[in-house]
Amino acid sequence: MRVHLYRMLALPSFLLGCTTGPATETFPPPCVESETLTIGSLLVEPVDDEYVRGVDLDARASDERDARGCFQEDFEDPDGSAVDNNFGTLAALIEAAFGIDARTVFSESSLVLDVQGRGDGVCAAVSVTLDDGPRRTAEWNGTTLRARRLGDVPLRLTFGEASGLVLLHDAAVRMTLTVGRRIATVVVSGGLHIDDLTPIAAAGTGLDPGLIRTTLEGVADLEPDERDVCSRISVSLEAHPPS
Repeated sequence: MRVHLYRMLALPSFLLGCTTGPATETFPPPCVESETLTIGSLLVEPVDDEYVRGVDLDARASDERDARGCFQEDFEDPDGSAVDNNFGTLAALIEAAFGIDARTVFSESSLVLDVQGRGDGVCAAVSVTLDDGPRRTAEWNGTTLRARRLGDVPLRLTFGEASGLVLLHDAAVRMTLTVGRRIATVVVSGGLHIDDLTPIAAAGTGLDPGLIRTTLEGVADLEPDERDVCSRISVSLEAHPPS
């Protein structure tokens, strides 16, 4: 369910060109304990709840009128941020048509998350890497840490009897903290290219690849070309549980 309040917030941005999501004040991050986590059992974040946890991957307050967002409306995070997670909109269709639990199609994936706090009492920066990607400084909005542009990371997609590796492009992470300033929850976000998803989904369902591609194009919301046709689908994946 898309939140109607967010539509109201998105309207001024639409009139100005939909270039950014809702503005959030940036506070100094807390004194985060440095940790290296192996995160697995990645589950697609559901979109049938009031809120969807994740990251605004394209920095656009997109709605159904935004051509550069491929006319796909953003979801809303519990902290008020915009979220891209259009792969989650396919869950009901996948489950009804093929009896596959769409939340678990990436559950065999495993990633290494490295979080470094300064640990010097200043706490002015928290940096993050995901697998072998670049190290980025995380943003703290008072409740949530987010790090973007963490590179492309491999995920294993299992669809029925078919399985293969796909890339999660321009990966990002959303993290919350325990009272002790350790990582409590992790959501990994990024874009999935239609060219990677189509052959695996077709092999797993026995359907014509052209039909699969058309279905995926209907929810694609990232990387628009000059004709405002998007080639990637956003996804939010809950690390359940981080270890």
